[in-house]
Amino acid sequence: MRNFGLRTAIASACAIAALSAQAAAQGADDWIVQGEALARRIEAGNLIVTNHTRADRQAEAAGLRGEERLQVLFDLAADDYIASDAEAGAQSLAAFQREAAAQSDPHYLAMVQMLRAYRPALDGDYVAARRNLTRALAAANDVMARAAGSRLLAYALTDLGLFGNSLEAARAGLLHLPDNAATRSLRSGLHDAMAYNAVRIGDYPTALEHLERTVELDTASHKPIDGVVIVNNIASMFALAGATENAARLAEIHRRLSEHTGMPVMRFFSDLLCAKVSYLGQAYAAAVQCADAGRRVAHAPPEYMTRLLVFRLRALARLDRAAEARDAITELRTLAASRGDPSLNEQLDVIEPEVLNAEGRYAEAFAALRAAHENAERLQMTRFNDGVRDLRATMESEVAQAEERAAAQSVRSELQARSLERLTLAILLAGACAVGLLVISILIARSRRSMLKAVGRAEEILARRGGEVAAHDA
Repeated sequence: MRNFGLRTAIASACAIAALSAQAAAQGADDWIVQGEALARRIEAGNLIVTNHTRADRQAEAAGLRGEERLQVLFDLAADDYIASDAEAGAQSLAAFQREAAAQSDPHYLAMVQMLRAYRPALDGDYVAARRNLTRALAAANDVMARAAGSRLLAYALTDLGLFGNSLEAARAGLLHLPDNAATRSLRSGLHDAMAYNAVRIGDYPTALEHLERTVELDTASHKPIDGVVIVNNIASMFALAGATENAARLAEIHRRLSEHTGMPVMRFFSDLLCAKVSYLGQAYAAAVQCADAGRRVAHAPPEYMTRLLVFRLRALARLDRAAEARDAITELRTLAASRGDPSLNEQLDVIEPEVLNAEGRYAEAFAALRAAHENAERLQMTRFNDGVRDLRATMESEVAQAEERAAAQSVRSELQARSLERLTLAILLAGACAVGLLVISILIARSRRSMLKAVGRAEEILARRGGEVAAHDA
């Protein structure tokens, strides 16, 4: 009987475990279904930024006044910078700066400085961008300017592999930002930065939540939705998660949307996505083909060209095309040295063993792999410590602010208590005066009555004496 009960318990536990695993697998796939649905909704609604959108937004800004005009001009400049369009970014930033100076608006002028600080990132120099933004944020007190700078800093930190610091920067930007219509654009940008960070660390459901939030905020603020970028991000997540077929379908959607924009440079981003999806799907020859096509696109952003070349290098190494792979890694190392880019150097150190393996230098490949692994462990610990320090600094700052608020509240409470004491004393004095006046009034009334009685008695006495005198005279 006991054995039957034990077998039943084991069978029940196995069934529960199987159902739990099935539910977990279904839950894990939910974000893929939601992501593909969002991409198809974007294609069906043609939610893209075209070559006419910029002119339309500039015309919209010209018809606005005050902060509304400044916000549209800032959005234009920020979008150009995030898209790594250096030429358009310079023009839109100049227009934004002129208007902010004309209106003498301090927090929009501070936002101009944030965009200027991010400028090196357009050339792939994230180290300089981080340094500039850290200084600019330290000197800024305006909430909106800090939110704008925190978004840009979060992008730069993610590109440097400092994922914890990036998330903390974006969170700090959202922390003190009012939740109202005027801040929708800034909040959308911060959610986009957190989505970018979540993709890099493999937290795809969270990344999709942030992307959906950006769509909601942009729709509410009547801002054009850049569906090409959103589909690109979703396709990248699918490829990284191993959903190769879904990623390939979204890559085709991305190519069609890119063609509808009417902007030739968007071909480059389609080729970059193709190279990424193909490489992650182990279609290395297709990845090289897409990368070569993207490399031929004119005016491609330098920041993203580096990423394309990295996928091309990896694919060449996997195809054992040793000579081409060696030329490719040499080109990228020269580029990393010219920028002083530690993140790119770290990537190349990880890829170096594959190139050596393709060249047949197996002992050197093993040594390079071991060195890259040890270096990655050290960097991971350093980045973790940096993230903890940033988090601790933020928490200490928040605690200090809370203590300041508590001290201010204590002072206000003490002043209120003193005011209450004075008011109570005044009331008591007034009451005492009132009682004193009442007592005096009573005493006066009594004295008056006594005097009246005395006068009455005196009159009676005088009247009697007057009667006696009259009788005597008679």
